[in-house]
Amino acid sequence: MTASVPPSASRRARGRLWRLAQALVIAAVLFFWGRAVWTNWPTFAAQEWHFQPAYLTASFVLVLAQLFLLAAIWRWTLTRLGVRRPWRETTRIWALSQIARYLPGGIWDVAGRFAMGAQAGYPALALSFSILLEMALQALTAALAFVLSLPFWPQLPPEAGLRWTIPLSILGLAALHPRVIQFGLRTAARLLHMELPAVTLRYGDMLFLLLCHMLTQLCIGAGFHLFMRAVYPAWPAGLWPVAVGTYSAAWLIGFLIIFVPMGIGVREGIIVMLLAPFVPFAPANAVAIGFRLWIALRDALFAGIGALLRPSD
Repeated sequence: MTASVPPSASRRARGRLWRLAQALVIAAVLFFWGRAVWTNWPTFAAQEWHFQPAYLTASFVLVLAQLFLLAAIWRWTLTRLGVRRPWRETTRIWALSQIARYLPGGIWDVAGRFAMGAQAGYPALALSFSILLEMALQALTAALAFVLSLPFWPQLPPEAGLRWTIPLSILGLAALHPRVIQFGLRTAARLLHMELPAVTLRYGDMLFLLLCHMLTQLCIGAGFHLFMRAVYPAWPAGLWPVAVGTYSAAWLIGFLIIFVPMGIGVREGIIVMLLAPFVPFAPANAVAIGFRLWIALRDALFAGIGALLRPSD
């Protein structure tokens, strides 16, 4: 008789394989990216760097404002779902959970926010729906921001973006209808063997959330544009839609590759590739790497702010 493998041992084996796959992907990304940097190092070393503090300051204000906006959007969503909690509490939970994005696995920020919210007494169904909706809207608005930027790319004909903008906009607006979302939730509930809430948000609420998330995309994209202006002064001010679209596309691809924490290496590679027609390799890499560190500094500061926020009695 063949001995069966205990479920716990099977889960541990799958966990080890998953971590191995993550490590291999990250190693491959870092290898090819490192090889490109090594090949182009003479150009990189010969580059004259100029930093403009005013642009750096404005960039940091915008990227930090994006996190405050996202935390406020989450609180508004919870309120519309019937969960009314102090802004200090919701902002603190959102801020502290986001720092877990840097852990391998790609889900720890979500798991952390769910755990902290549940510990604070938030209904599990409202937590699930608000977090899933936030992730979906962030992905949708990132795609829209990239497509809307296409008519402003000098090497593309103006009608190139319109061919994608109109159908994607229509598809996005249709996907936000509560009936469509409810259908998606029922499907997800069956696949995940879990209970998800009925949609209590109206279509007007969904459109408002879409506009709010578009504003967050503009904040982070404009922050990226100003960071480029600070590090690479030759970057034209009029190409800010290209900067917004570049970062939106890089963020979206990194977001979809969930087994690479924070899309590390992937986003930088996409940024360098999309900026290639406008920016030489050395400054493009400096911008990509530097903005990654810029975002990490912002996340650490926001987590510190969240730790200082205590719900008022």
